[in-house]
Amino acid sequence: MTDRNTSVSGALRESAEQGTPQQRHPLEMLIFGTIRGKLFLALGIVVICGVLGAVVTWNANRVVERKITAIADDNLPALVVAYRFSERMTNIASVAAALANADTAPTLESRKVLLAKHVTEARETAAALESSGVTRAGAPSLQVLVDQVDDRAQELATHVEERLSLDSRIVALIRKLTESHARFTASVEPLISH
Repeated sequence: MTDRNTSVSGALRESAEQGTPQQRHPLEMLIFGTIRGKLFLALGIVVICGVLGAVVTWNANRVVERKITAIADDNLPALVVAYRFSERMTNIASVAAALANADTAPTLESRKVLLAKHVTEARETAAALESSGVTRAGAPSLQVLVDQVDDRAQELATHVEERLSLDSRIVALIRKLTESHARFTASVEPLISH
């Protein structure tokens, strides 16, 4: 067997030395033997890499899409309700500022009614936020916050009522003083004119 292997390799060596091409597989000659074959092989590798890259990118996009959809489905309703809660609290702050500047009892009463309406809406929105799936630890603190805002609003209304009461007492005292001054001036006028 070794003689035969030696004779075959020797024949191939002799044929290579004589300039005759070695015997190769036809597919090997088609792909590796010519420049056209090598270019075709390189193009095939590039196309396969592109297809693999596209498949990987497509799978990654599907995973990202699923994650975004899950996040949106879970959190978007809570974000909308949280925005509404923020809006209600802003309305409360605006009405409280207007309530503090009330200059008459009817104005004070109308602003108290409006403030009570906004506080009620804020309570309902906090309850909706709790029911929308927000963690239980955060939502009760919103109810406590609304209760505190309501307490402060009631204190503010009480202070404004006291201020209006004092204003009316001051106006009554000034009116009484003006009348007393007018009577005094009328009683002193005959003495001064003589």
